[in-house]
Amino acid sequence: MNNSERLTAEFVSSSLPAELLATQTYQPAAWRDVTKMVEQIDGERGGKRVLPELRIAKESETPLADLHIEYKVGEGGLGTVDAAQQACLGRMVAIKRVRPGLQDRRIDDQLRFEAEMMGRLEHPCIPPIHLAGVDVDGWTVLIMKLIQGSSWEVQLDSFDMESSAKELQSHFRKHLKILVRIGEALAFAHKHNIIHRDIKPDNVVIGEFGEVYLVDWGLAAELSHEGTFAAGGFAGTPVYAAPEMVARSPQLDIRTDVYLLGATLHHLLSGKAPHEGGRISGVLEAVLRYPTPGVIEGVPAPLMALCQKSMSANPDDRYQTVGAMLDEVRHYLDHSTTAELYAETEGAMERLQQLQREGGQSDELEQIGLRCRYDLERVHQAWPEHEAAMDSLRKCLLILCDHALGRRQLAAARQLLDSYEDLVGQKRDSNIITRRDRIDALAEQMISRSDELSMNIQVSLIEQMAIEKQAYDELLMAYKALKQGGA
Repeated sequence: MNNSERLTAEFVSSSLPAELLATQTYQPAAWRDVTKMVEQIDGERGGKRVLPELRIAKESETPLADLHIEYKVGEGGLGTVDAAQQACLGRMVAIKRVRPGLQDRRIDDQLRFEAEMMGRLEHPCIPPIHLAGVDVDGWTVLIMKLIQGSSWEVQLDSFDMESSAKELQSHFRKHLKILVRIGEALAFAHKHNIIHRDIKPDNVVIGEFGEVYLVDWGLAAELSHEGTFAAGGFAGTPVYAAPEMVARSPQLDIRTDVYLLGATLHHLLSGKAPHEGGRISGVLEAVLRYPTPGVIEGVPAPLMALCQKSMSANPDDRYQTVGAMLDEVRHYLDHSTTAELYAETEGAMERLQQLQREGGQSDELEQIGLRCRYDLERVHQAWPEHEAAMDSLRKCLLILCDHALGRRQLAAARQLLDSYEDLVGQKRDSNIITRRDRIDALAEQMISRSDELSMNIQVSLIEQMAIEKQAYDELLMAYKALKQGGA
């Protein structure tokens, strides 16, 4: 890591609370960007929305209260969540408010902004907001669906990653399906120009009947018309953070959520978060120095490649949308055998290209090439939209065609080029034109040589026939002489 990255990590970590753990979400208490966005929302609708006043009491207090608090669900850096009975409908709900002792109007604005965001996101995997109001003192209160279930992180961490290969594969498949559902919620939010910024297993709740919820939208941000968000500083969970989050002036977009979903996938595959370090500054240095994880032993190659691509250091090298990433996950779930077969061909293709660069007329090249072609055609048939497999098959066919030309196997070269042409779907491809010309030129050359060879063979045959005729004549004369002598 260069000195600039180290200084950046130290600078960002110095702005975080000393007691913050690397696994905890950091949510700035006076986030200026939220205040700015709330003001923008108020301006668009011509003033601050008036919220209804809600009467909140503990179970033993005012019987006329709208909400009777029964127990605390949890408490974060800024907010607190209680479970309460909603009197009008006789159901349990969750109440989210600013944490006592931190009642600041800027923090209250942040909570109201969260309500604005979640109110626009009606999705099965996003907890719905039932109502937004204020208490008797004028502080914002969010009435939400009470989620009954357990943290996804607890479920992942309870699995023994040293289990058998069969149990490991079953574990991966089960939780990849949960990852897909979370990704679908993210894709929905992105369609509404909202990014989550704090995706991790601990922010996913699994209900007792299989419900899946992506929770804690307190850091959600609305993207600009250009599809970006200029954050005021670091906010999120260090051990899952994307490199662009650890910057002095972070510029985020939907690809930041792609990285965070990839970091969550890493936890699923390895049993731990991707970034480690003794102190916060050490974790942030790891984010900048090693943003993309290495290969995890026991993880299928397609899944590892998927995780690494989603966690690329450069956002341009990642999946450009969550939907594109989910397509790969779904294809793995539907075609895991095919995906693993393609992964096996990647090493063979590297060897094939190396042999071609070395001059490539060896029997090994032909053997590897034919095997690659067979396996890649199987992948292409089962997974026709797999662009990487199609590209590898095209390269394989051209290498084999060149190999056949080098050995003057014209029929094989024509057949391979026809297969390539069928794959690309056009006749004016430069690869086709140049090789067609080479095949035609070689064919003419061989025909010319065939005429010369034919003449030589005919002369040889005539000479041989003349010799044999002379021998026959001599034998016939000897026979006649013998017969006359006997007479």
